[in-house]
Amino acid sequence: MEDSFLDDFRWLYRHKPWIATVIVLLFVTLLVAGIVLSADALFDLFTNLFASFLGFALGLILIVITPWFRHRHEDERKVMYDNKVMKRYYLDNHLLKLRLPSSSDTDADVYADVLFLNDGKSSLQVEDHPEQQFKATMFIRSQYFDLMTAHAGSTFINQPTVRLDDCQTRDGVTTLYTSRSNYYFHLLTNRAIDYHLRNTVSLRDIYEYGPRLTPLSESRMSNHIGVNALVFLKADKQASTYPYILLPKRGKNATVVKNGITAGVAIRIKMDTFEHGYSDHLTTTYLTSGDAVREKLIDSLLIDAKKWREKENKDGRSPVDDIRFLGLARDIYEGGKPTLFYSVMLNLTPEEFDQMAQANPDTDTVDAVVKVYIAEFESLGCKDNRLRFAALKRGKRTTATHHLHYEKNLLTNLWFYNRLH
Repeated sequence: MEDSFLDDFRWLYRHKPWIATVIVLLFVTLLVAGIVLSADALFDLFTNLFASFLGFALGLILIVITPWFRHRHEDERKVMYDNKVMKRYYLDNHLLKLRLPSSSDTDADVYADVLFLNDGKSSLQVEDHPEQQFKATMFIRSQYFDLMTAHAGSTFINQPTVRLDDCQTRDGVTTLYTSRSNYYFHLLTNRAIDYHLRNTVSLRDIYEYGPRLTPLSESRMSNHIGVNALVFLKADKQASTYPYILLPKRGKNATVVKNGITAGVAIRIKMDTFEHGYSDHLTTTYLTSGDAVREKLIDSLLIDAKKWREKENKDGRSPVDDIRFLGLARDIYEGGKPTLFYSVMLNLTPEEFDQMAQANPDTDTVDAVVKVYIAEFESLGCKDNRLRFAALKRGKRTTATHHLHYEKNLLTNLWFYNRLH
């Protein structure tokens, strides 16, 4: 017993020396007091020690709870995903009407500026200029430390991004003019657009005050291109329908939608994917073929890459039945950030998907996913800024209903999906 106690104390001293020191000082103080003090004096000492300990404990709790409370409400301080707020700025401009399978009210309506709908009536092409670099305005750069404070509870690293400079349609051809930016400029602009500088004014108040969104060619935001894909599963291998939708849940350190739901893939265009058959130039094929989504399915859905390859080898084909490019729109909530939308059909049943899940996913990455729900598509609904859905219990075909907050781009994608399927 003594050896066990000493071993524990040695471990505590090595790893938490300040705690061990406090314990030793407290023990010595009580020992000396018990020898030299009278009973009344000893009682007063214990009373004072208890009051001091209580004050220390309450202070420690405040130190822990204050940042937790701030981080919990971080999303709403930097981006207002609230239609009532958007209506004050933009009225009903850019408002898309959406009805989800189990909703009949207007809670699913979403603010987005549609730039391209892949309905076959027009085509898309890219004119990329990787040598051109976006630079935030002098005013925004002067507020760097204040704006980065908005992301104190988030995990992030700086990386190059692809910026959409302009989008023009002529003679049935929509051309995307792209350049480069970086993730820090994204955090300073689009992803902190509603953060109040010195508790007075936000970037939306200065640059995107409405009643319509600033054209891309005039925008002062970083506007890097995002990728958003709805991912569906089959009920069984012989079925030709896909009644289940995958809904990833982000972790508590995500830069937006902490502990909330996104589409199956919700990322930005990542420069490292260009190495796989592409140059450092962004191409039309990369966007319209679905390659922007294909290579990110495994990471976004917490799939074990080895099991995915084993499935490919066993079946002699990819688990991906189809990837369809749906369109392009600007996210009004994030100040006009553009996003490419896709739908993905997997030749997998819920049971097969569960079997391919990662055992220990890495949750300490940018916008990390901590869990993936398999939801019945027909159960989707919105109420009070919460997504309602019935998700399968692990390894079973029985469901449990969930109500979680969500990324608005999920609804924008569902709008595209409803229009084109």
